[in-house]
Amino acid sequence: MKEQNIPGVGKRYSMISSDGSRADIIMRYNGKRDIYITDADEAHEASISLSSDEAKNFALTLMDVDNNTIDEDEFNRFNVIRKKMLVDWLKVSSASSLKETPVGLAEQYVPDGVQIVGINRGDEIIAKPAQDFLIQENDILLVIGHYESINAFDAACKFNKG
Repeated sequence: MKEQNIPGVGKRYSMISSDGSRADIIMRYNGKRDIYITDADEAHEASISLSSDEAKNFALTLMDVDNNTIDEDEFNRFNVIRKKMLVDWLKVSSASSLKETPVGLAEQYVPDGVQIVGINRGDEIIAKPAQDFLIQENDILLVIGHYESINAFDAACKFNKG
């Protein structure tokens, strides 16, 4: 599977099946997922747009979860991790209290902790930004943390605390 960044949109994942058809999945920053299917001649065959929850249900169906054809222990271990931790992209709005705030200070805004592991700024992706790196309006932060902490941090990305 090939992966491609689409600046300002998200990521595209492409694969060619054994029959020569191509599937492209566009994973947008807003959670929406678009799937496009083309034949070997690149003629459009089908497309569908899914919400984040619909995409998760679709993926679970593809994994054949209900028919127990996957290793149950592996799936349960993944499910426990997924319920405790979350990875998400959060956009810093014009009203955010995080504008012009160093990464290290921004991570302290949420008591349970959130780690900023990357920043998408325009066409540039900054992996592991330094603690003194200043967050700017319209930055898209790649964060990891506990579900409740991510939600609190998301609020700080959107609104001024004061």
